[in-house]
Amino acid sequence: NRFIEELRLYERRVVRFQYHVSDQDLRRALERLPVEVTGPPTDQVEVSVYRDLERIETNMVRGGALRVVNDGIVGKATKLKKFVDNLNLVGWEWLEELSSAKKMETNNNAGPATVAPKDDYLVDVVGGRPIFAHPSSVGGFRLRYGRARNTGLAALGVHPATMVILRGFIAVGTQLRIERPGKSATITPVDGIEGPIIRLTDGSVVRVESMEQAEKVATRVEKILYLGDIVVGFGEFLENNHPLMPAGYCEEWWAEELRNALLKTPFHQRAKLLTEIGLTLDHVMNWIHQPQRHRPSVEEAFKISEKLGIPLHPRYTYFWDLLSVEEVRFLREWLSRRRTSLSSDQHIEIEYSDRIKELLEKAGIPHKVAKDSGHIVLDGEEAHAVWHTLKLDSPQEGEFKKTSDPVEYLSAVAGIPVRRKGGTFIGARMGRPEQAKPRLMKPPVHVLYPVGLAGGATRDVVKAAEKVIVSVEMVNWWCDNCKTYVTTRKCPFCGREAKVRYLCKKCGIHVDQEICPQCKRRAVGFSKKMLNMKEELTRALNKLGMHSIRTVKGVKGLTSELKIPELLEKGILRAKYELYVYKDGTCRYDITNAPLTHFKPREIGVSVEELHKLGYHEDVEGNPLENEDQIVEL
Repeated sequence: NRFIEELRLYERRVVRFQYHVSDQDLRRALERLPVEVTGPPTDQVEVSVYRDLERIETNMVRGGALRVVNDGIVGKATKLKKFVDNLNLVGWEWLEELSSAKKMETNNNAGPATVAPKDDYLVDVVGGRPIFAHPSSVGGFRLRYGRARNTGLAALGVHPATMVILRGFIAVGTQLRIERPGKSATITPVDGIEGPIIRLTDGSVVRVESMEQAEKVATRVEKILYLGDIVVGFGEFLENNHPLMPAGYCEEWWAEELRNALLKTPFHQRAKLLTEIGLTLDHVMNWIHQPQRHRPSVEEAFKISEKLGIPLHPRYTYFWDLLSVEEVRFLREWLSRRRTSLSSDQHIEIEYSDRIKELLEKAGIPHKVAKDSGHIVLDGEEAHAVWHTLKLDSPQEGEFKKTSDPVEYLSAVAGIPVRRKGGTFIGARMGRPEQAKPRLMKPPVHVLYPVGLAGGATRDVVKAAEKVIVSVEMVNWWCDNCKTYVTTRKCPFCGREAKVRYLCKKCGIHVDQEICPQCKRRAVGFSKKMLNMKEELTRALNKLGMHSIRTVKGVKGLTSELKIPELLEKGILRAKYELYVYKDGTCRYDITNAPLTHFKPREIGVSVEELHKLGYHEDVEGNPLENEDQIVEL
């Protein structure tokens, strides 16, 4: 009871843990742990109950012990169990109960095992940070396995159009708290995946495929039907001990099935087969090697599926698996009987029906609502795909009525395999917005150079120079050659390097080392000086070949041990180029670390010739590096 009370207090008053663990799981672990987990107090926060216990040496919270149990044992029970089993440790068998509770949960119908939705990421939601999708809810981010050149090792990718449609709440570098496989990740834009599907204010359903298109329709969005894909490396599931989830059918999956089908076709029959479809080998190889960039037309996709027996291309496959067989059958019958006489596989026009509109949106099928007639209209590839998938020209069903699987039903109706496009939907919310900005002192400073009170409220070196003599504390630079104190590390008179001269305040003598040889006490290497600020500023300007500077913001005093100032020249140059310094003497810019693995020369503004000098001679495909649009591995 004390441990649980302490843990909840730590969550409320100090900081939350990586995992939100229930009291029941905590109690189960604490009662069976074969070792005692304790530690020293870490924060000045006291428990209000279970105080002054003999077995616990403090009333303060013990952050280390709490993290070990909450995050290291209970939170990572599945991973810990693997180590326990490998080492054959005795007394840890109870981990099986904790790990199995986090694994597969079976439904009440004794059907196949499913992974239950996880709502851990919704704990401690901060006001103003939106929830993009609830746990495993349809329309959330669709899981897509893979890795882009800007997702590095652990970042995730979403379509840039999704970022625009979400009004910029997700930007490059935004931290997203996700349902699975882990806790959170940095987000980067990936345009080779599916973007959002939205409903506009005029009732039209649009598949948004670019940032430009998203910006045009952003003000007319009525509802986001599907957020689009989220790219997750399968290694993330392995790293987080999470079972692999089913992914929706996508282009790279289709490309592999096309490759396998061609390999199984005898070599002498391939050319004949492609000729019958009206394709060339170059076209097909582009689809296989670059499935995100190149895809077949809707007519070609159906011919390929019919001839090779592979599933319909995902571009022309909709979310049929999210509908029931009854809903698919109802949609098929309505489109067959209620379409206008002008309808064909290039243009389908039907009477408006709320039920049909709902089913089309649920399936993610782009369509329009005609302004004049109010009819629902499908044009182009959508019309062709729906017409031939549902076989609207032959509405007889026959034996298809028996199946309860909508995808199996559609495959039988269409006469070609149809895959499940939905797969797994992942819930997410904003964790921490991207805060890329310069790290500045308050107030901002150009140079770590003391001006005392002479610089006014802005600590302006130029203003201090108007008063000529300024009292400041600075390091004691001593030039042995000139036998005088100077204000810079290099003597301005002889050019030799000066050294720090220490003063023992007790003995009143100057020494060359930090410890006084007489009293063995620490001496100080700085003192108060009357500095000719006008002379120092003029010297620095002359050295830079400048006549004047409008303002250079310094500091009132130095806080370092020896109080060594920066060169005034640095501050003048920073002021000229509007740069500021942090307290450690660096110009800092805080930004999320999202490493690239590949780049295009055009993106970084480096010529191909310069890259050749740096040792880059081939692109990612092994071809000679010749133009600025080739992808190069770092």
